[in-house]
Amino acid sequence: FSIRLDDASEKFSLEVINVEGKVVYKSTLEGSTEFKQTLALPSGMYYARVQGKNVRGVKSFVVQ
Repeated sequence: FSIRLDDASEKFSLEVINVEGKVVYKSTLEGSTEFKQTLALPSGMYYARVQGKNVRGVKSFVVQ
């Protein structure tokens, strides 16, 4: 999946969470406005949570 952010100077944290609420992946995003993540996850629904100093967001996605 891809993530696009507005501010390349800010550091963001990325967490991928499964439907049970368990964090299955963590990363720090910095130095760019667009990031591509390739994860080997089992099939199912997940949530990508991005947090920065003044930004928070959650987006769901499905792995088939």
